[in-house]
Amino acid sequence: LPNDAQLYRAYSAFLLANDRSDEALRLARSEQARRPAAPLGYILEGDALAALGKLEEAESVLELALQRQPVAPLAVRLFAVKTARSDA
Repeated sequence: LPNDAQLYRAYSAFLLANDRSDEALRLARSEQARRPAAPLGYILEGDALAALGKLEEAESVLELALQRQPVAPLAVRLFAVKTARSDA
């Protein structure tokens, strides 16, 4: 079986792919409440906010995630949101 992080990521991706961004946002925030020091909830929130077109908010949340887990894939995700914001 996949671990918690894999399940949350997969379910969030499913919600976003099916235009259920609000539900993905609720899922992300529930993960943040469950594990506030972990980056996963913030990553999921950033993805949901970006899907909703709230790029400034997505950038802020992804910066929090990057502080919690400074890894390249997350830095790339944050850079993509910053680039999208500057193009908007």
